[in-house]
Amino acid sequence: MWGHSLREEIDAGIKSSKFCMVVFSKNYFKKYWTKRELDGILMKERIDNGQILPIWHQIEEKDMYEFSPMLSSMMAFSTSIYTVEEICDAIESKIRNSVSAE
Repeated sequence: MWGHSLREEIDAGIKSSKFCMVVFSKNYFKKYWTKRELDGILMKERIDNGQILPIWHQIEEKDMYEFSPMLSSMMAFSTSIYTVEEICDAIESKIRNSVSAE
């Protein structure tokens, strides 16, 4: 919204999320704000068990390792292996399972 703080809006979104989907790509690695958002998402995971749902777009394991060895070990969907439809189906399933478990 015009005049509102983008950082505050992003913080509020991270705080209220059960899941945080992060699409990692070579462009993602270059951006300052994406790294700041990731810091917030990782803190949410640590403090109140938020869950990161990583997607690798046009990168390989070695690229992810170069960016973050810790994050490279997380199970992720890769767009070089799965179709967009398969990834969307997995996200939908994750959300449905989460809602039914409540």
